[in-house]
Amino acid sequence: MKFSRGATEGSLASLFTNNCVSPINQLLCALRFYATGCFQSTAGDLSGVSKATAHRIVHRVSRAIASLHREFIRFPQSQEEIRTTQLEFFQRARFPKVVGAIDCTHIKFGQSPGGELPETLGTGRAFSHSMSRALFEQGVYGDAVLVGDSGYACKPYMMTPLDQCHTPAENLYNESQIRTRNPVERLFGVWKRRFPAMALGLRVRLENMLPIITATAVLHNIARRGGEELPIAFGVTLPAPWEEILSQDDIPALHERNVPHRRITRDNEARHRLINIYFERLAQQ
Repeated sequence: MKFSRGATEGSLASLFTNNCVSPINQLLCALRFYATGCFQSTAGDLSGVSKATAHRIVHRVSRAIASLHREFIRFPQSQEEIRTTQLEFFQRARFPKVVGAIDCTHIKFGQSPGGELPETLGTGRAFSHSMSRALFEQGVYGDAVLVGDSGYACKPYMMTPLDQCHTPAENLYNESQIRTRNPVERLFGVWKRRFPAMALGLRVRLENMLPIITATAVLHNIARRGGEELPIAFGVTLPAPWEEILSQDDIPALHERNVPHRRITRDNEARHRLINIYFERLAQQ
């Protein structure tokens, strides 16, 4: 990632200070950790900094960067933002009213948090516990919809794929739905390639994981806004090819079985109407 030294030092100085290590070197220390996930390697690369100091710096910097999440990790809120986002999604595969694509990924941790390990949530269950779901349930986003894989329950605001297609309109719906949600699936791979620690795993306490994960998400969005290309070489030794590492982090979708799609329910009525009116018309063109 590229940073202007003057602008970086000025902005970071207001977020965290250290009498011995300059803000820019603290940032470099954190970035090195995000690449390796190893405090010992990070300390060794930053001459004169002990492992304990590197540990404190990484967590301090991560919390400082994570505090910027409201500015750099945003869901469309205003009507103008929603319409702009819907148009961008529509231009991908002509799927209407989409304001977001949703998916989940695993991030491994290598240090026991103590006690019982938390239960791993599937994609749909994680969303069901989120604030975003509550806002959609309350109708805050109007008729805007999300697209997700079959791990999510079909809802008026959640368009999921059909497990079987019997008509040209249904085939067209599935094709458009998959192409529309594809960017979020690619995003996880790009994010983890930019910050390999997200793929290799974090050996930190559980309470310290969220600031680190959030900080890398903030930096990822800053890089995207700046048009930063994905680095080709990291100087990081990988235990396996990238494709194999990333595939291990996927959360498999639990496909609905024996669900009669012809039976219309309150949850799938919006999807049924979309297929039989909008995609039926497209299929006939």
